[in-house]
Amino acid sequence: MRKWADFINEDHIDKELTREKPIIAIMGCYQIGKSTLLNCLLHDYVALTGKGLATTSLTARYRYGTERSIAYRSRKGQLVSTDIALLQTQAVLNDISEESAFHVEARFKHELLHSFDVVDTPGFNANESDTHKTMQSMSDVHYVLFMMPNRSFTQIEKSILTTLYQRKIPFSVIMNCVNGRREERWLPHHQLNQAICQENSAWLQANILDNVIQIEGRNVFPFNAMFYWSQQNAFESSFKYIDRPETVHKHIAGLFSEEGINYTSASVIEQSNVPQLTEHLQKMVERYDPITHAWRGMK
Repeated sequence: MRKWADFINEDHIDKELTREKPIIAIMGCYQIGKSTLLNCLLHDYVALTGKGLATTSLTARYRYGTERSIAYRSRKGQLVSTDIALLQTQAVLNDISEESAFHVEARFKHELLHSFDVVDTPGFNANESDTHKTMQSMSDVHYVLFMMPNRSFTQIEKSILTTLYQRKIPFSVIMNCVNGRREERWLPHHQLNQAICQENSAWLQANILDNVIQIEGRNVFPFNAMFYWSQQNAFESSFKYIDRPETVHKHIAGLFSEEGINYTSASVIEQSNVPQLTEHLQKMVERYDPITHAWRGMK
């Protein structure tokens, strides 16, 4: 585990900001909403989301900062200031260190980042390079939100979960309800999604339960990131990378009407289960020991 000082420039960062914090990673296959979840957690459009392609090809670490900034770790080991446009140019991509666990460092003034850092990883089944980058980041994180869509575990997901277990990295499995031809499959509490949760939970119980951190008593926690994100002020600024905002709202409103659910912003947020996920993370942080990098009350 690297020391905190390895990631900061003490001449420019406030000493209060250098205290040890847990590093929480969001891992999973590509195109399942990992970056959208990050946007939800920070209530802002901070992660590049996409449609149909793997859009997060670099491991990005999000940290607290009094001003917004973005930098990449160069081949010389230095943090180099940049912006989103430059970050996507070949010249910058060629200068990014392949050895670093975190290729990009972004700073935002958000309360949640006072408590922990968040790492957004590439989809591990997009290509061999992205899978390698995701596996490389494991050695520097303290806890993983392992994200999957609403279906059974694939073989590669079972393999990654087994690796987390073998490396003794605590994790929680969260299921983003985005699959299904019928829109009711978007509802986390729908019986089909609950059945999938039970099936995947049974595999965890039979194989690697020791490392699983339950969320609200569940081994697999269902949620819908798009429900929550659609109700945030920054949602419309991301419409270039998803469906048009009015189309998303129309589909959600139609679904709620069919299910007899009152369609309000508050009810959409409640049905998303994202607030419960945020509360879980805040409670997890209270159990973190910055000296030993361990979680209190865990085996």
